Amino acid sequence: MPLGFGRAKLDELVDIYNEALSGRGHTVLIDGVVGCGRTTLLRQFTEYVAECGGRILSATGSPAGHTTPLGLLRQLLDDLPATGPDERFHQELHAVLLRLAEERPLVIAVDDLQYADEPSLNALLHVHRRIGSAAVVLVLTTSEAAAQPGPGVDLGDLPHVRRIRLGPLSPEQTARLTESEHRIAVLAARGHTNREISVELDIPVDAVEHHLTRIYRKLGVDREAALPIELFLATPPC
Repeated sequence: MPLGFGRAKLDELVDIYNEALSGRGHTVLIDGVVGCGRTTLLRQFTEYVAECGGRILSATGSPAGHTTPLGLLRQLLDDLPATGPDERFHQELHAVLLRLAEERPLVIAVDDLQYADEPSLNALLHVHRRIGSAAVVLVLTTSEAAAQPGPGVDLGDLPHVRRIRLGPLSPEQTARLTESEHRIAVLAARGHTNREISVELDIPVDAVEHHLTRIYRKLGVDREAALPIELFLATPPC
């Protein structure tokens, strides 16, 4: 498994999911440095849940969606309660999620929560407070490098939140890159665009894109994550 977290972190999530099957809901916060594999761990967990027949609602935060009210929540559910984002809205949302969980165990997976709009974040916090006796697992990822979502909210300090911290990718992982991939990874980590890398290395842009796809796959990080430059500079290529 080419990942910084190894098998243990995935097993921890699986154990949490198994507890939810008996009606013990959980909220899990996965955090760590940029490029540590948070998105990959979340994806592997949801793939496991899908194979087990569970239901998955997923959403991904983005800087562009940060100011769109309920934008993140609309990724989770097509039909939100018609009321505004108030207490009645939260109660109706909770009722919808409970009905879904009664049909099949439910996992709500939100990646990059640091970009959540405030109404969506408040709704998710309400869900967190109400899932203790339901077959629901709320899994949230956030970057340590980003500001905490919402005014004064530190999710890791909330009661009944299981926290999984991921460390940076190891030098052994980055050493899997070929010499060409290593050069491209260093430039990408420095913030160069694909076109700039193409000019610098005198290769076609589509070749840069192909190499980057392989790099992200080998390192087990999602394509949106910034590459950890200190590892590439310290690790000789294959």
